Amino acid sequence: MKRTVPHSLITVTTLLLVILALCAIPVAGMEENIFTTAVDDTTIDPGAGDSYSRWNTKILSREVISNYPSECWGTRILASATGPGDVLYLAYYDINRKGILLARVDHGKATAEKVVSSARYCGISLDINPVTGAPAVSYRARDSTPVFAYKKNNTWIFETVDPDAANGDSTSLAFDRTGTAHLAYDDGSSFSNLMYGTRNPDGTWTREIADHGIGYHLGNAGKDPQLRITDSGAYIAHGDGFIFASQRFSWKLTGNDWKSVTVDRGWGETRLSAISGLTGAYPTFTMGQDGVATIIYYDPLNKTLMKARGPLANDSFKTSVLAGANGKEVDGWYPVLVDKDSSGGALTGKHLVYVGHEEGGNQRLMLVYSEISADPTIPPTREIIDYFPSTSTVTSDSAGKPHIFYLDAKLSKLKHAWLA
Repeated sequence: MKRTVPHSLITVTTLLLVILALCAIPVAGMEENIFTTAVDDTTIDPGAGDSYSRWNTKILSREVISNYPSECWGTRILASATGPGDVLYLAYYDINRKGILLARVDHGKATAEKVVSSARYCGISLDINPVTGAPAVSYRARDSTPVFAYKKNNTWIFETVDPDAANGDSTSLAFDRTGTAHLAYDDGSSFSNLMYGTRNPDGTWTREIADHGIGYHLGNAGKDPQLRITDSGAYIAHGDGFIFASQRFSWKLTGNDWKSVTVDRGWGETRLSAISGLTGAYPTFTMGQDGVATIIYYDPLNKTLMKARGPLANDSFKTSVLAGANGKEVDGWYPVLVDKDSSGGALTGKHLVYVGHEEGGNQRLMLVYSEISADPTIPPTREIIDYFPSTSTVTSDSAGKPHIFYLDAKLSKLKHAWLA
């Protein structure tokens, strides 16, 4: 005779299954741990393998496809920032999950949520609203229009900044002290212009051209722009790369018009016999309280990192090859430079992280950290954090310590490195 299950047991089992199913459904707008691996002590990674290293390295996510930086040449794909209480945020495109993710690292506990699915994975930017303490993200939609995204009542709100910019690649987001959002981006026109947008209280955006993409500098302005806002005005470092790639810098002081100068020219503007010149890739900079910027950028032709200071007298810039304490020129790309002082005072030096080549026969890729002193006469230090990175970003905590997020190209892992 077939045995039957008691009715009470069926009821209890059904109720339990319903509860489990409901618990598995994420609440809209709420953070959830959607990383492929739980972040706990078992994910600690030895990093570069040096037991005497002062760096800790932890895996945030496994199975992250890391070959897409090559498809975003000239455009950043990772963005990080530090929020109140030293909560760290990281925005990036996860190809496996087909969307932009916002990761939140709260003193070792990591969670992540999907911001949007319909997006390109190049040109992502992130900043913290100083009034609300909440992160916001900018990116390019699939049709390349620049978008500003922020959370309201646990729901992501999306604003198209410029519906006419349909072929651009980059965005750079920055808030001023009042909580007003500003955005730098390229408009993707035939001779691409550097654009600057300011958000109005009603959610609309005022747009203007900060630098025209055709003129004596012979180029497409707005390549990988990096925007900084101070009490004095807006500052943008960007590449210019139509015929001869150059490093440009644009700024607008309060109440004035935009100024734009060529910081470092490509070969073609100084040597007419040259077929092409390349400089000004991946610019990154900080602003001093004296209104002088420190810019680091990559020169692909000479395979060196460059350093520029300005604007100085007559809006000039002083440029030099970045050299380490050993006097050797620094070979590296994807540089990211941030102040140690999270308030932007730049009184205690800077953190620089980049991808470099190992010396010798193996020529492995290295994730390199350099500490840059507030005294410009002191050469930067140099430390190897890990091997086989593809790209990285860095942010400072309230103690002035660096937190580096990077993609491990060999193991396809997203990692977080910080000082012990």
